[in-house]
Amino acid sequence: MKINDHAETFYQDGRVEQSRPDTKPVVCLVANRAVGTGKSTIASCLLALPLNATIYALDSVMRLAPALNGVAVKKHSPDTMVEMRNEIAKAQRNTVVDVGASYFSAFLENPFTIDFIKIVDICVIVTDTTHRGQEESIATYTTLKDLGMEDRQFRLVLNRARSFPAREQYEILFDYAEKNPSFVMNDKCLIPETDLFCGIDKNGQGFLEALEDHEDYKPLIKRAKDDREKDAVDDLISRQINHRMAMGILCHFEECFKSLNIPSHLRVSVAQLA
Repeated sequence: MKINDHAETFYQDGRVEQSRPDTKPVVCLVANRAVGTGKSTIASCLLALPLNATIYALDSVMRLAPALNGVAVKKHSPDTMVEMRNEIAKAQRNTVVDVGASYFSAFLENPFTIDFIKIVDICVIVTDTTHRGQEESIATYTTLKDLGMEDRQFRLVLNRARSFPAREQYEILFDYAEKNPSFVMNDKCLIPETDLFCGIDKNGQGFLEALEDHEDYKPLIKRAKDDREKDAVDDLISRQINHRMAMGILCHFEECFKSLNIPSHLRVSVAQLA
């Protein structure tokens, strides 16, 4: 995994291995065979924003959106992977490829996938606390390993945690890691459950928009109440709450991203973007 322009290879457990220099931008693959683990949110908010990356969506939930959470999205399918690979090579910038669960089988069956995987530096597997999410995370890991990806390329994001610590919620994965030492887990790479993304979707906002929304809503809400504009009151209160939740989740995104151990020169602070 050569993802920086220094002579180093980075691992999720914090190890740094000397290697030959490589100046190409980082290419991250986000995957899980299970539906609904939060892959697209992780692709946009956790990875693309701090990496200042473009997202390529392979029939993910972002397939109908020109942008998600302030990040440009380019839509592709497994049938256009050659075109996508050429675009990534020409762009020469950090890239996040989000593979939708509904297209994961087609992605694997595509004869070009093995060649495409060769340009991937990091594979981020996103799990939630469900048994299916964890089991499919393991299946995704073993399947991509069979296609030639190495253990040092994998990162695991423990998404939608309901509380701390993580062990009790992701028991299937921790048990698997104990039996398979090459499967590296980092319990700091964890994102708690939040209602933020339901809220911003309802209001037609993105994560970055909610984060940088510094409007003083108190007088606006009072005025709307005085005018008996119930819909406006609900909208303003929701936007106020969305901003507070975005500020609250930001520290978890930053801690989780740090735990992915991606070279610091490739990152920008999400707080600086807001």
